[in-house]
Amino acid sequence: MLGLPRIALQDVVLGDVTVHKGQAVLPALSEANRDPAVFTDPDRFAPERP
Repeated sequence: MLGLPRIALQDVVLGDVTVHKGQAVLPALSEANRDPAVFTDPDRFAPERP
C-alpha cells in the first residue's frame, strides 16, 4: 500500500510545488524517515527509529 489520499485543507507549499485547498495528494509512505539530513543512515532498516 502506498498510502491514503489526503485532501489539502488550505493552500500549502511543498518544496517548489503549491498544493491548493481541495486538491488531493498521495503520500509515498515508503519514503518516510529516509531524509539523510535528519537520519544518519536513512537506507538501513531500523524499526526502532522514531
